[in-house]
Amino acid sequence: MHLALLLDATGIYFGLKDLDAHRQALLRVVAAAGDVDAAMSLASYRASRPDWTRPHFELEPVTARLEGVNHPLVREAIPNSIEIPCGRGVLVEGSNMSGKTTFLRTIGVNAVMAQTLNTCLAREYRAPVFDVRSCIGHTDDLLAGKSYHLAEIETLLSLVRASENPTPHLFLLDELFRGTNAVERVAHPRARARRDAATVRCLPFRRHGRTAGSRVRPPAAARPGDERRTATP
Repeated sequence: MHLALLLDATGIYFGLKDLDAHRQALLRVVAAAGDVDAAMSLASYRASRPDWTRPHFELEPVTARLEGVNHPLVREAIPNSIEIPCGRGVLVEGSNMSGKTTFLRTIGVNAVMAQTLNTCLAREYRAPVFDVRSCIGHTDDLLAGKSYHLAEIETLLSLVRASENPTPHLFLLDELFRGTNAVERVAHPRARARRDAATVRCLPFRRHGRTAGSRVRPPAAARPGDERRTATP
């Protein structure tokens, strides 16, 4: 009977017509189910983290203030605080394995969480809405014929072009030009800091090595003490 009357094919045909007729309603149901699922997941995450807070967003470009901020993947982390003046840079210094890169990641992760989930791991978060961009942990690419230096240059070039947009940006730069000779290693970060100091930007970055520290003078500097360093995972 099924083979003679093609009942299965007929049922699929009429079913597709009904689905097409109620397409928008079904899409609304799926979207509502997704919103409920996301809200339940966020509520569960908040319940598991006693250190979360709701961010406060400023309409005008002002000093970004993150107090007692933590990285979500670092257990028993020591909270850190930072203020990033609008149009100024912040230099983060410290010894090896003191958590400088982790601190930069902490700033970026919390900025993204604040702007997407209305949730951040901090005592207080006050900042404008950023476009978050970073230059952390680059490697070379043999298949593409790109050296470490070229890969980093291309990333920085994309940040320079992004800085021409009037939207506030948060640039996170980690130990620039590690594979470069001493002269270029100093000249590049200094030019980058001066360029961003002339625009409405926030620019936390870190350095490693006495040469850079003795010659590169960013617009502003912050040297966290040992008691304020974030643990490195």
